[in-house]
Order: sequence, then structure tokens, then C-alpha cells
Amino acid sequence: MLERVREEWDKARGVVGELGVKVVEAEAEREEDGGMLEGGGGDRVTLMGRHAGLREEVEGLRRELAGYRENDPVEVERMREEVVEARAEVEKLTDKIMTMEGWLRKRMGGHKGGWWLAKVEWYGDEFDADEEGLRELV
Repeated sequence: MLERVREEWDKARGVVGELGVKVVEAEAEREEDGGMLEGGGGDRVTLMGRHAGLREEVEGLRRELAGYRENDPVEVERMREEVVEARAEVEKLTDKIMTMEGWLRKRMGGHKGGWWLAKVEWYGDEFDADEEGLRELV
């Protein structure tokens, strides 16, 4: 049993020795990296502060870039496609409204005065008396 414990002790000492060597290598590597940083390096707190400052600067640049988005050809094309899709949707909904109006007009028996008053009530501010329908949105 004593022999087994000594073997484990020797293994543990070997592992401790290997880890010590790795620590020394890591410290040497940090020193080398520190010399490569601007200003001759610095401690971790200083580097974390610089990192936070750089992140804020990047975020500010992203906000500035978003301001120029209107002039981006890709963004302009995307907005154009959205407008085309929106117009197609509006046309589809307008057709549905006209279809429903036709159906309701048949159900009301064609009484023009009642039909006109019903449309004024339904559409409210969007009713165009000259067109007797929805106002054209521009």
C-alpha cells in the first residue's frame, strides 16, 4: 500500500512540475505579447479599459453608418422592392373593397342616397365625395 501511495505521490509531483513549466511558458508568452501592444502593453485592467473604449467607438461608427444608409445602393434597392410589394398589396385590398361594395350595393337594392350615406359612415375622413369612394392616398 505504501508503494502505491509513493507512486501516486511521484505522479502528482510530475504533474505539478509540468504545470509549473506551463505557467512559466505562459508568463513568458504574455511578456512577449505585451511588448507587441501599442504603448508597450499594460496590465489587464488597462487593456480592458481600452477594449471598452474601442467598443464604444465601433458602436458610434455603426450609428454613423446607419445614417448613410439612405445612399447605400443595396438599401435603396431593398426599399424599392418593399414599395413594389406594398403597392401590390394595396391593389389587392382595393379590389377586395370594390368587390364588397358591389355585393353590398346589390343587397341594398340600389338606393343611391342610402348607399352614399353608408359609404360616408364606413369610410369617415377617407371618403371622397367627388369620387364617391375612398380618397386616393399619395
